[in-house]
Amino acid sequence: MSRRKLLVSLLLLLSTAAVAIEKEGKEYKTYIRDGHPVYYCIYNGIGIEVYTRPGNLFEPYILITNMSGKDFLFEPKKIKAFCYAVDNYPKETRNMLKRYFDLKWDLSLLTRDSLQVYSKEKYRKTRDCQLMWNNILSLVMSSAIEGALVSNTPEKDYWIRLHGEANSAEGVTEWMSQVKTIDDDYWQTNTIMNMTSHRGFIGIKRRKADHIVLEIPVNGELFTFLIRENN
Repeated sequence: MSRRKLLVSLLLLLSTAAVAIEKEGKEYKTYIRDGHPVYYCIYNGIGIEVYTRPGNLFEPYILITNMSGKDFLFEPKKIKAFCYAVDNYPKETRNMLKRYFDLKWDLSLLTRDSLQVYSKEKYRKTRDCQLMWNNILSLVMSSAIEGALVSNTPEKDYWIRLHGEANSAEGVTEWMSQVKTIDDDYWQTNTIMNMTSHRGFIGIKRRKADHIVLEIPVNGELFTFLIRENN
């Protein structure tokens, strides 16, 4: 039996004891906005919405609305993230659970593969590093093009130089846009006043997976969201 068939068999075996999961009396729903699902829950005067942008499963946005009658402090550093997987096979099964979720089988039979949630500072360093390597790759490609187009004619030299300057300017613009997005939108500790809302996003270390689970503690309540990619 191949390894993949073995893993599928394990999932089917788990399903024989499966039942629909209950989540502490909270009712989790979805609605569609701009063609994409928004996951939400309203409980004890607290409204939570979670959504991701296409291709950004590991950068979820979280909107918290306070209707509880009192102010409270929200600390995003307490958010936990993980993926579900079959015990002993986390890497192979993190993206094999679509049918399991669709049929609402018992999630307690799966193991939790923890994911790192970045602080704002760590996330910025990670994004800066990614952008740096993107720029290096762009410069290497530009150098290769320039090498192939070496000539002694002023006209060709002008266009080669112009191309290099455009790439450099594009890299600076992208970096400035990224810094502004992180400064403006990344979740930080905030007091959420009564009858107000606050929105931000968090960064999670990427894994090969088609879903993430977020455990979001808000004002003494724990909200658990299963976020699926392209669902």
